[in-house]
Amino acid sequence: MTRPIQASLSIIIFLAIFIPSGPALSNQIEQSSMETTVNNMTLTEKDNGNRIEVSLGSIITVRLESIPGTGYTWYIKKNNNDLLLPLGKPEFEESKDKKLLGGIEHQIFRFKAVSPGTNILTLHYIRKWEEKKPPEKVYSLTIEIK
Repeated sequence: MTRPIQASLSIIIFLAIFIPSGPALSNQIEQSSMETTVNNMTLTEKDNGNRIEVSLGSIITVRLESIPGTGYTWYIKKNNNDLLLPLGKPEFEESKDKKLLGGIEHQIFRFKAVSPGTNILTLHYIRKWEEKKPPEKVYSLTIEIK
């Protein structure tokens, strides 16, 4: 093979390996545009009572302390599912110190902002069998979806 052909072949191989094209490039563009339009936020006890604004399509994670060994857990008391859609059932995140039997865990709720509007999300910390008693704690957010 002559030198010019070898050089051309080397350049073609380099470009094929290091410059994405087709679906790979398209996928990179889609991912970066999604990252700029969708807000993902995590809210905790310190956000209780706040008003927040989120973009349509945003994912909101509410992470609250819970001690399920006492029978108390968080339940959704008020929410407009047409505006803020729960994503599955709440999950529990165990304490990092697993030696503490019955210790503090975190209960995690995930929601997706599916329609514009104002939603009041209220969670109650109760024992399910004591529903008629006032909640031990109340967590509330006003969420403006734009």
